[in-house]
Amino acid sequence: MARSPRRQTEVGSGLSWTALMKAVVFALVVYVVLAFLVTVVINFKSSVETKLPVLAQGANYLCAFIGGLVAGRTAGRLGWLHGLGASLMFMIIVSTAGSFFLPIQDRMMETILWHMLPEVLLGIGGGVLGANL
Repeated sequence: MARSPRRQTEVGSGLSWTALMKAVVFALVVYVVLAFLVTVVINFKSSVETKLPVLAQGANYLCAFIGGLVAGRTAGRLGWLHGLGASLMFMIIVSTAGSFFLPIQDRMMETILWHMLPEVLLGIGGGVLGANL
């Protein structure tokens, strides 16, 4: 009795690395597009510049949710795990890239860690929603 290729890929840890990579790349592309849009808006309307930290954090939350959604949708199973993995990988990449451009102080690290909790929860929620769509 021959096994189908789909059955063979389900054996193992259950985590689809290709789904995670696709989701993280998609989330990063959306993040860059949102950053560009914020830059264009700030260029034409300088009053928005004071709200830049809020806009940046909102973009992080939105992209973590989108990354989880894409990971769960692409994997089709274990949406919470794929959403968690995608949001964690997205946060690590964005935090690492951000630390090169804006070196942070020790007190800021505590603030960043508190902002990671909603991102992880949004990634898990997006993964669950994506797997069930």
